[in-house]
Amino acid sequence: MGVNLPAHLVVIKGTTRYVGDSETAPGETTGYKEYTQTEVLQMVGRAGRPQFDNEGVAVIMTSKDNTHRYQRMMTGQPVESCLMANLAEHLNAELVLGTIQDVPMAIQWIKSSFLYTRVRTNPSHYGLAHKLKPGMSQAELDGVLKSQLIMQPVSQLLEYGLATTDEDSYSLAATKAGKLMANHFLKLRTMASIVKLGQQPNMPSLLRVICGAEEFRNASLRRCERKVLNDINHATDPQQLRYHVMATRDDGTATGKLKERLTSPQEKLFVLLNDALADKPCETLDYSLKQEQERLLLVGQRIAKCMAR
Repeated sequence: MGVNLPAHLVVIKGTTRYVGDSETAPGETTGYKEYTQTEVLQMVGRAGRPQFDNEGVAVIMTSKDNTHRYQRMMTGQPVESCLMANLAEHLNAELVLGTIQDVPMAIQWIKSSFLYTRVRTNPSHYGLAHKLKPGMSQAELDGVLKSQLIMQPVSQLLEYGLATTDEDSYSLAATKAGKLMANHFLKLRTMASIVKLGQQPNMPSLLRVICGAEEFRNASLRRCERKVLNDINHATDPQQLRYHVMATRDDGTATGKLKERLTSPQEKLFVLLNDALADKPCETLDYSLKQEQERLLLVGQRIAKCMAR
């Protein structure tokens, strides 16, 4: 994925992949999961070479239980809204802009969105099938929208000090932290980690916040990368690496020793970030790791600027 490499025939040999802790939202379980529709469409979209073929062929190998899913995909499916996954971030941005100043205005904002249209048509896709019943009045529908699509993200913004409200929980306004979150385009969980840092955090804590940011939730630690990353982490020259990944006990306390082997994507990013900031960065990183390091620096600058404010 992500490479312009068309072919006459594309074969997807299996439609599941392992989803680790770094790719799961709070409350979700890890394990093997089906590719999303977007991932499958992107892969089968490689079939067909415009300069050589009039058509392309895609073969999807999947289990019998999932056959109907891909048959429906061939005939086309309605487009669903993605606003639900980032509702708190968008709501915060509207508070900063002044578009939303109270709860009724927030309800009107939701009503003007594509999410509102799809929630009414396909509530089960958004986990609201048990809330939205056929024949509901407009007042009852507004009540569900207020509780499920407005008050939940609002409570998250209030919890982390990103928004304020009056005694009646009627008016809404963004705080300085909320404005910083919107101005630097940060995810809610990333901003929450910054807010929890306190007034005088040390440098390793700041770097860990960047490496554990929601923006890097799709990062993964590949087996072929472990040796070079472990070698960098065990470098003894301070000019090569200033802050190392340290081993911890089961209760989370540090042992004072270097961690023998990296085990998580966050530890990988911590080593890559430290290497990029070192006086003598590693010269043996492969192309893939260098690309990840460049993206880490690009997004990390934005997060660091927000922390500095």
